[in-house]
Amino acid sequence: MATTPQKPAAKSPLANGGKPGANAPKVKTPAPTPAKPDPTKLGGGASTEVGALLPAGSLAPGADTEKVLAKNYAGAWTFWTKGDTLDPVTGEVVKGDRHQFLDNAIANKLLDPGASPEAFNNALEQASWYSDPTTGVKAQGLQASIAQYTQANTAWADSLSNREQDVRNMAKQLGYQLDDATVTDTATKSLYDAYDSSYFDSSEQQDAFQKQVALAAIAAKAPLTGGAQGLGVDAATQLRNYAQSQGINVTDDYINNAVNSVNDKSTNLDYWQNDLKSKAASNWSAYSDKINGGQTLKSLVDPYLTSMQNILGTNPNTVDLANNKYIKMATGLTTSPDGTSQPMPIWQFENQLRQDPTWQYTTDAHNQIADAGSQILKNWGLMG
Repeated sequence: MATTPQKPAAKSPLANGGKPGANAPKVKTPAPTPAKPDPTKLGGGASTEVGALLPAGSLAPGADTEKVLAKNYAGAWTFWTKGDTLDPVTGEVVKGDRHQFLDNAIANKLLDPGASPEAFNNALEQASWYSDPTTGVKAQGLQASIAQYTQANTAWADSLSNREQDVRNMAKQLGYQLDDATVTDTATKSLYDAYDSSYFDSSEQQDAFQKQVALAAIAAKAPLTGGAQGLGVDAATQLRNYAQSQGINVTDDYINNAVNSVNDKSTNLDYWQNDLKSKAASNWSAYSDKINGGQTLKSLVDPYLTSMQNILGTNPNTVDLANNKYIKMATGLTTSPDGTSQPMPIWQFENQLRQDPTWQYTTDAHNQIADAGSQILKNWGLMG
């Protein structure tokens, strides 16, 4: 069989982004109907998985492949770093199977200019994560990379456009509004995690997608109110209301951190409500046992709120429990030897309320004066 003279190393398929045949003369196939090019196979003018997973720019002579991927090819880099984790003690990246494979390929010079794509592809196909052992379906990131870098059609553009809309919808659902660059970057990474639509729609992947969008929003410092509505805004409202019912002051940073962690699924709403409950039990020691038992400060001080309404005309719903001086007075009259405070008797609390300068203008004051006058008249025998 006649052979085609070898091209110089600088003209190797890897130097052309892993597309074999880019420098070779075209050969007519004797078959009446040419087979459809398979991007995972060599020959026939088809691109290889080298070109899909390692775009041309990342393989340029002298290039630091990993740095180029991380900077310029978010999708491919997402594929290779899927499985990486952070060491909780050192904070350093612990490389997963795919990242280790890439390191080994670089160390073994499988990606050097002039290297044969076959060596890389053969090693790739032996990797445990290359495809599902049951179905044989290639890894999601591999499907995405083939679509993005080797298919001369609109498959990738259509997939990216659809996923960008998914990102915007999820962001709005969580209460964020993301800029276009963040949307595109997040959509690209998402496609490398779940390219197939049916796989993406699974409950497991939807949970992962929510976390991915939330983390992107947090990294972009997108405000929670950016979506004007959604789960995040609802969670913020619930936490603020619960904090108020427990007499706890919370900052915007506290609420934002709490809701962001709920959105990215690292915590849940119960976690933060328990945190607020713990703070309330500490701050309002007179009721610590009852608060820890599930009651709110507002329900526990309701008798005092009723007295404030009857004596001072105060609307109970407008009382800031965390800062109201009378509520603080009512719940901390005395201190026990163990350092906990004891609630004030209602009769004593009401006497304190009547020392308020505004009391003389209230209905209760007028009634008190009228009752006192009636008693005097009775004492004098002028009134029955």
